[in-house]
Amino acid sequence: MLLEDETGVARGNHWALGFMRGAQKRPDGWRELVNSDEHGGSLLPMMMLAHEDDPDPDMRPPPIEGDKRQQLIAEMVAGLTRIYRHFEPARRVSSRVPAMAPRRRSTSKVGRNDPCLCGSGRKYKHCCAQSLH
Repeated sequence: MLLEDETGVARGNHWALGFMRGAQKRPDGWRELVNSDEHGGSLLPMMMLAHEDDPDPDMRPPPIEGDKRQQLIAEMVAGLTRIYRHFEPARRVSSRVPAMAPRRRSTSKVGRNDPCLCGSGRKYKHCCAQSLH
């Protein structure tokens, strides 16, 4: 599940950093989790692993070696289960909300080889479509 480094150790740093970045995308729900008495500590292992190699020394936890790392990764897995349970009621509510009806385009789609809508006289793919990449 976790990438191993050149010595065969699954450090978990990249996974934890990706998880924390994903959590930052929707901060409102995660603030509630952090403040939860029951599930609040679930993020601690991810935070420790995510910040282990942080450029700011004040953000780094104490060194994590051998068995301590394995224990932290096991706690991370258990924490994920608690996080899943924490958000379960919200998932149930959202699954009962009817899906929005698909929207239909009110105008025709601009083809890559069609003249650009800006009026430059160039093909769309060589004009305004370039700014989308």
